[in-house]
Amino acid sequence: MLASNDSTFSQLYWGLTGRTGSFRCTAYSDEGFLTRGYATTSFNPASQRAWQHSAAATSSPDQSDSALRREAELAASAPSKTKSDGTIGIRWYKHVGVEETEDSTFHVTLDGKRLPSPARRPLVLPTKELALAIAAEWEWQDKKSIRPFTMPLMKLASTATDLVPLQRNAIVDNLMKYFRTSDAVCVRDPGEGRLKRKQAEIWDPLLDWMQQELGVRPVTSGSIFGAEQPPEVVRTVQELLHRKSDFRLAAVDALASSAHSLVIALAVSRGHLGPRKALEAVRVEEDHQMEEWGLVEGGHDLDIADTKVRIAAPSLFLRLLDE
Repeated sequence: MLASNDSTFSQLYWGLTGRTGSFRCTAYSDEGFLTRGYATTSFNPASQRAWQHSAAATSSPDQSDSALRREAELAASAPSKTKSDGTIGIRWYKHVGVEETEDSTFHVTLDGKRLPSPARRPLVLPTKELALAIAAEWEWQDKKSIRPFTMPLMKLASTATDLVPLQRNAIVDNLMKYFRTSDAVCVRDPGEGRLKRKQAEIWDPLLDWMQQELGVRPVTSGSIFGAEQPPEVVRTVQELLHRKSDFRLAAVDALASSAHSLVIALAVSRGHLGPRKALEAVRVEEDHQMEEWGLVEGGHDLDIADTKVRIAAPSLFLRLLDE
């Protein structure tokens, strides 16, 4: 069992592992998605690479940037040992704990040893709430197997630790590349039908929020070439991304990738959108298709479940950073 007497843990544990449907974290209030579907919806297997390294790893001394880069690249490119059922091996530990350091940061411990990142760097977590949530993911692993696809918070923390410090500029450049012309919120249906009206109803308030929050409003377009953003909009958003911490940038990158929109990702990261409203904004066009043609079982329903997890996990990650 997890070595913690903090009552916060029981809330996080029961909600994250899906043993009940009544999970309510302070950050989530009534927006919680993390019920049983959380543990059964899998991520892309390609995103599970390098997890096998964390099993036998122990915390290592500080390394040079070049050495850290080699470790991160090696871990990221290592062939996956994931089995066909999505697991990577037996659970080798018995006890999960959370340890606070003198500088008020936190570590997850397995049998008393600090859990490292996949690249064998110290996994230093900024808040106790996030440490407890990640500890819950490790605690809930089956005795016979470890299932990376049920550990999205661990994945985000590992990304923030191993990859963001080494690829920060590339991550920001990639986000800006698509924001400049292809943000889903800014690319509208060229017609005058129900879809365009629905896009305006749900997406225009996000652009209004950006105007109020950041002082700039992205432009929209129905062109097949996308919506070219003005230089002042690009500059403001780019500066905002560069100011974000490694942990927050990792979450924003994950949200933008899942939502196909940096606008939605920023609205979630700054507390303007909760998971449910974010999901509604992400699925405007898909929901329109379902209204027009009906739901395809084994297609639309699985996509909705998968998108819920991909939006809910980084949303919760960001809220736990604020605790």
